[in-house]
Amino acid sequence: MQERTTGDFLISTKSTGFYRIKKKRFSTINLTGTSRETTGANTNFNNNIIYAVALWDPQHIFCTGYITPIWGNNVSRRFDPGNKARFNYFFIHPKDSLHVLLNFGDGIQSFNKKTGSYTPLLKIFDPKEAIEFSNDTTIIVAARNIVALQNNQVKELYRNDTIYFTAAEKVTEDCLAVGTANGVYYFYPSKKKLQPVPYKEALKVRFIFKDKADRLWFTTYGQGLFYLSGNSIVPLPIDNANYLAIGHSIVEDNSGYFWVSTNHGLFRLDYASLLSIIRGQSSKLYYTFFDKTDGFNTNEFNGGCYPSSIHQKETGQMFFPSMDGVVRFNPDSIPTITSNSPVFLMKLY
Repeated sequence: MQERTTGDFLISTKSTGFYRIKKKRFSTINLTGTSRETTGANTNFNNNIIYAVALWDPQHIFCTGYITPIWGNNVSRRFDPGNKARFNYFFIHPKDSLHVLLNFGDGIQSFNKKTGSYTPLLKIFDPKEAIEFSNDTTIIVAARNIVALQNNQVKELYRNDTIYFTAAEKVTEDCLAVGTANGVYYFYPSKKKLQPVPYKEALKVRFIFKDKADRLWFTTYGQGLFYLSGNSIVPLPIDNANYLAIGHSIVEDNSGYFWVSTNHGLFRLDYASLLSIIRGQSSKLYYTFFDKTDGFNTNEFNGGCYPSSIHQKETGQMFFPSMDGVVRFNPDSIPTITSNSPVFLMKLY
């Protein structure tokens, strides 16, 4: 029998039970070499472990120093064959269609895709995120400081060696929401002011996300999901298995869902249920859970990197880095499983 909502096949047997044959709606992009290469020749692919991932162009992704086609079986190629230096795989910033910012050693350089040349921009340790502003300023949030880059001129806006910055998101043209290993702050570039958001306990912020309605949400490392509004932080319920306690990234699709990657699989959260929770109308989080039986190589996704996900608006495709390749899918092709049918219990044991 074929299930109408999912397209999955349900098969019963005489002696070995009941089976669901699932359609794989997810696929994985693997870093691969040519057939002429030996197994050892691919060690530079970092064992297919992916951290930061970005689009090189509409047909290729860029990660771990390699450019790989999104579709087909073509091989991965080194983005700059003449440069054997390894950059920080946790930080990639596509400045525009021609330039990408990379972190080599103790500094950030701009790589020109057309000429293959590098332009050193600034010295900085452990950059976490780069955010573009309308006045052609790039603000870079690093582990211990925040700097502004404009017309190749660098200005340090803030430094505090007792704070460890982990994430950032643009709120307005003069406000950032900034995550740390101990909580959430607002940073105002014009005033060079860092303002804490109070909460009852320290929060290990992993990722901050502003949705299409300008609402702010963030994930943590071990404490679950939260909603941020002004100086108010609202904790959200999580799944029964507690997998959402560590969330790596959030992406919003066009059908009313958030997609959240974790160490144990991928979640699709119902946005309407999230709104009901933060408005105090409900305490139930509606979600769908996906694991490697749906087409991943592994259930363990990666985070703590920038970017930690991609939503390609032209095609609708989403990409998430994992411990074994880049998971690729179109969220619009994933059916929503709902049922209004009653459930009958024949016997309780």
